Amino acid sequence: MEQDRETNQAFYQPRQPHKTVLHQVLDRHFDDFKSTYDERLERRYGPWRHVWSDVVRKYIDCGIYECGFVVTD
Repeated sequence: MEQDRETNQAFYQPRQPHKTVLHQVLDRHFDDFKSTYDERLERRYGPWRHVWSDVVRKYIDCGIYECGFVVTD
């Protein structure tokens, strides 16, 4: 078991989500999208669901050490 952990750690590659296009677009434009959703899109797609904000914020914060991290055994 201990040997498996050492093997896995040797292959660990830190994620760098801030380098992806999706992360950059959401980080730069999500607040504007959210603020104009009601007037531009609500009639066609329904009311804003707050879970969308939660998911996007979690994605934007993912991979940033300042936002916390998880240690697994």
